[in-house]
Amino acid sequence: MILDLSSSQNEYYDYFRSPTFSDYGTVGLLNMPSARTLDEGSLAFHWSRTQPYLRGSIVATPFSWFEALYKYTDINDKLYSPIRSFSGGQSLKDKAFDAKFILLFENEYVPQLAVGFRDLGGTNRFASEYLVASKAVKNFDFTIGMGWGKLAGRNNLSNPLTNLNNRFDVRGNSGERGTGGKLSTDAWFSGEKASIFGGFEYFPKFYPRLRLKLEYDSTDFDTEGERPVVQKSPVNFGISYKLSRTIDIHAGYVRGNTLQMGFTFKGTFRDRDPYKIKKDPPILLDKKTSTAAKIITSRDERSMYLLALRELQKNQIYLQSAEIEDDEIHVVYSQRKFNNIMQAAGRSSIMIDSIASEKIQKFRFSSLNGPNLMSTVTIPRDEFTRSLDDKDFQSLKYVAKVEKSDIDFSEMEYVPKAPFPVINYEISPEIRSHIGGPDAFYFGQAWIRGDFNITFSRKLSVNGILSANLFDNFNNLRLPSDSQLPRVRTEIVDYLKDGSDLSISRLQFNYLDSISRDLYTRLSIGYFEEMYGGFAFEALYRPFT
Repeated sequence: MILDLSSSQNEYYDYFRSPTFSDYGTVGLLNMPSARTLDEGSLAFHWSRTQPYLRGSIVATPFSWFEALYKYTDINDKLYSPIRSFSGGQSLKDKAFDAKFILLFENEYVPQLAVGFRDLGGTNRFASEYLVASKAVKNFDFTIGMGWGKLAGRNNLSNPLTNLNNRFDVRGNSGERGTGGKLSTDAWFSGEKASIFGGFEYFPKFYPRLRLKLEYDSTDFDTEGERPVVQKSPVNFGISYKLSRTIDIHAGYVRGNTLQMGFTFKGTFRDRDPYKIKKDPPILLDKKTSTAAKIITSRDERSMYLLALRELQKNQIYLQSAEIEDDEIHVVYSQRKFNNIMQAAGRSSIMIDSIASEKIQKFRFSSLNGPNLMSTVTIPRDEFTRSLDDKDFQSLKYVAKVEKSDIDFSEMEYVPKAPFPVINYEISPEIRSHIGGPDAFYFGQAWIRGDFNITFSRKLSVNGILSANLFDNFNNLRLPSDSQLPRVRTEIVDYLKDGSDLSISRLQFNYLDSISRDLYTRLSIGYFEEMYGGFAFEALYRPFT
């Protein structure tokens, strides 16, 4: 017998060859970017330390061709402000947004090509643009690129774009140090000089978790940051090691005089199946009781309704009305456990199948949201039981019929009395953070949050949030606002201080209704969130198909 391992080997090596991160937060080598990105649907947190910088980044890859990055840099060789009464001894913080766009995907003959931006619309301390290509060759992944702005600090060439338009001759006013908050479009790819950078990653054949990195760094350390940083050599080298599918650790020696270290925590949401069954198993009758239930329900429809009410309720699905016609049972339910209608219908089918007589050959479930019927799912019982035996419910997506029924569920054969008012509540610990202020980089609070919802009728409800403080350092917030603009969230400091012990974060009354088949409305009044109260009216037009 010949066993073909090529597929599994490819998957094995693809995992270990997944891209790693540079010190600047983007996917790359050590300091230099590459043309690589994480898989589509990925999200990562990257932390790195290279004197005089400490960086924390959140990196998202919503599409295979786009990488977006939100980053804070702690510049620890300069104070936030020279006025100690303003910011004390806090070091300077820089906030930035980066982006990378794939222009060409790699194939057997062509490298992957990308264009990227650092400090996009920020203070321009680290503002750069680059065009970069990466190509995998056996156990190597080579990268070469051209950089502008702060990436044009070595082996300077004349900016090739100046031959196209004289606007590229001078890096515009936006290229100077600023306060951030606007796109520096007049500086992009401009300036007299550009620089070449490059390097490679090597994947040792017998140590797949490890990779070695070497690069030529073109960064202009004389003008980057707040003061010149000594660079003895433009050649950087380092390693990256994969502890698991989600955690990488990094270390390197850069500038010929500085150690670099960091880690990445990452995950992908690309392959998540919205039809995946929740891990909590259904609460089922044992086989003997189920057999007895089927005998009883074959003789008496009311027993069927009462058992359905009880068994669905055990699984947090609440029967609102039901009726049996010929070989079909129709159940209208409300529930908040499942986000997906097929999951809710599937779980309901398990319950009904365990108690319904053989006469019932079709299950029909309608979901209720407030006073509104949202959708109806019809499932053939024989197809359901076959899926149940095979423990594979994917095929039900193709045989189930999903539609919108115009019925008056209150006129169905069995309508149990609704026990209004219905009270739901949840208590949980929470963390509240206030990041990036001049008083200190981080202010926080640990508190107990209580969420409650009281439903007075199918149309009228009230929901709210109560909070009780456990610990906070908000009293250290000192800086008053001198904003001359209309004050929206300007007084948040007062709210954080005064509402820290016991507070109401929300107290909102809602009235829901549907004007027509596809038009839903909501009227709300009350205290919507911290600092805001009032009233609101919403109309949602949502054709079912």
